[in-house]
Formats: sequence, structure tokens, C-alpha cells
Amino acid sequence: MILLADRKQRRKVVIAGNYVRSIQYSLSHEREAQKERLPKTQISSVAQEAMNLKHSWQKLKAVIAANFGPKDLVVTLTYRDERLPKRRKDAENQLKYFIRRLRADRRTAGQELPYLYVTEMGHSSGRLHHHLITTSTGDDYETIRRLWERNGSDVDIQLISAKGYDGWARYLSKEPRENGRNFVGERMWRSSLGLKKPHIYTGWVSARDQFHDLPPDSFVLDNLSRNNGYGEFHFLEALLPEGTIEEDLALISALR
Repeated sequence: MILLADRKQRRKVVIAGNYVRSIQYSLSHEREAQKERLPKTQISSVAQEAMNLKHSWQKLKAVIAANFGPKDLVVTLTYRDERLPKRRKDAENQLKYFIRRLRADRRTAGQELPYLYVTEMGHSSGRLHHHLITTSTGDDYETIRRLWERNGSDVDIQLISAKGYDGWARYLSKEPRENGRNFVGERMWRSSLGLKKPHIYTGWVSARDQFHDLPPDSFVLDNLSRNNGYGEFHFLEALLPEGTIEEDLALISALR
């Protein structure tokens, strides 16, 4: 008999800025469970694409959290009728020109311009538009409107805190998730060079080490455990307080 204390489970921890996500899991080794699992490996190309897009949404969430804070900006840029591009490529070129001008403006003030953006075709209007995430310098609203004025006056600027990392990642990835990609291998978003990458830790832990102490003032977004016959998993998602040293987290220090 194998005691619970003797069993090991795999744990993967993703830390991006003050955002942390951990999944800990084990698979059943029972013969019948393995037989039942075999058909599930036969995944259609459509299902596989959906799984990839879900992963991309989670990756986008981590990238946003690693590089931008709650007070940074989500900018929606739209076009007036006479300036509306006919092709996505033309819209991308217009946005790149805008970004160059905004970067030049920031450099004059000694500031950087980290960013990521998504170009979309409106569901109801069919009009090309852009969603741009960038840092806030405290003097952005009028600058952004002035630099985009040649294309249109309809500029919406919100804080990341308005929807949170999860909300914006879902929102910015909705078009490819709902309608599919325009071509195989198309990236869901584009970004500036040098963005920070989320830190990923993997290893083995005791099966009874399922719940973990987080630093005081952490905000738990989700905490879920499930055993469905094919295996069991424990999922934890939280926002850490500012100044947390990730190497000290119990989630990581328990890994072997």
C-alpha cells in the first residue's frame, strides 16, 4: 500500500509580476482509467486549436501581469470613416507609425515605451481598430489623443484595474478564440522588444502538500481541487503584495 505521504505530485508555478498561478496534479495509474483515457488522446484539429488558443490567453494574461501594473493603460484606437483602412496590414502600419511617434515623445522626456497590442475587426461594425496596453507616465491622455488625431478622435483610455489581468486577457483574445485565426500560426498579439517574461518553476512535491501559505495581504483569485477519476489536480491563483520575493514563496521552496 502506498501512503499519501509517499506519493509525489507534479507542480508548475508561474509568477508574473505580482500574479502567481500554480497547478499541482497526479494521474491515475489504474488500468481501467488508462483504457478510458486512450480515446481522449484522439483530439481533432479543431479541438487542438481551441486548446492552443486557451493556452495563448493564459500566456497573454501572464505577460500583461509581468510588465504592467493596475494603474497602467489600455488604449482603444478607432478610425474615422475617411481614414478607415481596408486591410488589416494597412491598419497595422498606421498603428506602427503612431507607436513610433509616441516612443519619440517618451524619449524626449527620458521615458521608455513598453507595449503590446491587438488589432481587431469589430464584431458588429466590421471596422478595424486597435487595443494597446502601455505604461502610464501621468501625462498620457492628451498626448495619445493628439498623436492619433489624424486617424480619428475616438480614443478610449482605461486603467488595467478596470478589468484586471484576467479580464483584459480574455477581452483582447476574444476574436481569435471565437472566430479562429486569419491564418495558421498567426500571433494573437504583438509587443515591444524586451518585455519581461513570466518566471516558470516546476518540480515534485508531496501529495499531501496541496495548500500553501501565501504572504499576508495576498489576494486569492481562485483555489480549486478536483479528482475526476483520471487523476487529481489542485489549482491556486493569487495576487501577491508588492515587494514579495518570489524565491521565498512556499509554492517554490517546496519543489524538489
